[in-house]
Amino acid sequence: YGDHGIGRFAREVRKRLGDVREFHGPIAPYHPLDCVYSGLRLSVDRAQVFLSPGYNSPLGSKSFAFTIHDLTHIDSAETRHPLKTAYYELVMKPACRRALRVFTVSEYSRARIAEWSGIDAARIINVSNGVDKAFSAEGDKHDLGAPYLFYPGTRKPHKNEPRALRAFARAHARDETKLL
Repeated sequence: YGDHGIGRFAREVRKRLGDVREFHGPIAPYHPLDCVYSGLRLSVDRAQVFLSPGYNSPLGSKSFAFTIHDLTHIDSAETRHPLKTAYYELVMKPACRRALRVFTVSEYSRARIAEWSGIDAARIINVSNGVDKAFSAEGDKHDLGAPYLFYPGTRKPHKNEPRALRAFARAHARDETKLL
């Protein structure tokens, strides 16, 4: 959980699942050996089904579903690293083939994961990003006195902030939109 994309997604999925047992281990979920630990622990616990809201897939298990939000770590030069590439090839790609289902958050990612993993796109489900009611369009509006662009992304390279700014500049060239 956390105030970032995957953390928020995990929190929203958990809220909607109802009565389930949460899985917490001594290894951080982003640690490369988490897949080994979770596979062993699920085997010992004899869990019926394991659902990971993130990139974690338990080694050896066939009763799991996991979420691949995107393939940024292998598609984006800024975030690609040989160890991440190896993890995706040696752990995640085989996990896609073993998983009951693979969840993702967009149709683009769904198509890209199917292409990359070689699994049938029907086994990949776009669940979109669930959001809390606090993000409702209802409520007070922020009025700057002029049209504005709201960019909710981070400044990480794969979020492509420069492209958002170029698009805004092109829109500005066509009308009275101002950059504040």
